[in-house]
Amino acid sequence: MTLVDTALFENKYLMSAASAAGAVLLTVTTERILRKRARFTYHVHHQRLGGSADHVVFGSVRMTWNGNVVPNLFVSTVELVNESMQDFDNVLVVVHSKDTMLLSEQVEMVGTTSLISWSEGFAKQLAVTEGEQPTDQQRDLHSRRREFLLPVMNRGQVVRLTFINVPRSETPPSIWLDVNHKGIRVQFHPPQQLILGVSQKRASLIGVLGGVVLIAAIVHFCDSTLTSAIVAMVYGLVAQVPGVAAIKIWRWIRGALGS
Repeated sequence: MTLVDTALFENKYLMSAASAAGAVLLTVTTERILRKRARFTYHVHHQRLGGSADHVVFGSVRMTWNGNVVPNLFVSTVELVNESMQDFDNVLVVVHSKDTMLLSEQVEMVGTTSLISWSEGFAKQLAVTEGEQPTDQQRDLHSRRREFLLPVMNRGQVVRLTFINVPRSETPPSIWLDVNHKGIRVQFHPPQQLILGVSQKRASLIGVLGGVVLIAAIVHFCDSTLTSAIVAMVYGLVAQVPGVAAIKIWRWIRGALGS
């Protein structure tokens, strides 16, 4: 081996070592940044159950709650997702609305048997002595706000809150969510169409980007234009599937780094 070959070999070895060290440093830095940016997201889906109406020929329809007629009755589902790389304990979730009357609720931590209850402070505010009736202040609070204490909220965990509600006007209901916990940032996302549990829009974007790289490689290495065109057409039909796979692989890596 000549001196030049030895120098090239040593340079390649040093470059490989430097690249590996840089990759480790980048991974650790990225992990720390992601840990500092603990993000929860939520979206809300409203579905109208029915409404009260009158017809001079066919009669009347009445939607009632506790014997009182309501103009419109909705069921609204709020899904909260821990998209961070951290697990949290004792997370206080606040659901509120100014123009929608919250009637009853059901809360579940998806995939678990955990029971979710009101926070201790909220339960005390709405406590009613046996044999007595709620005060006007308690009725008002119950109609516009809920506070739940989540004993644990692991990374990737989903909490689903379902409310039967009545809008106070002719507009659709509006329900908002906040998380009162140090280090957690909450962001609202409009409802998204899913494919295999992944956002369809995001899967399409990742799939198309991967397809560009794949098609470029095929065009470069394949002499047949027809073959390249067929591969491009077939990939275009299933581009979302590689996108879903890439996103799920990334989630798995992120979870492994955070463990």
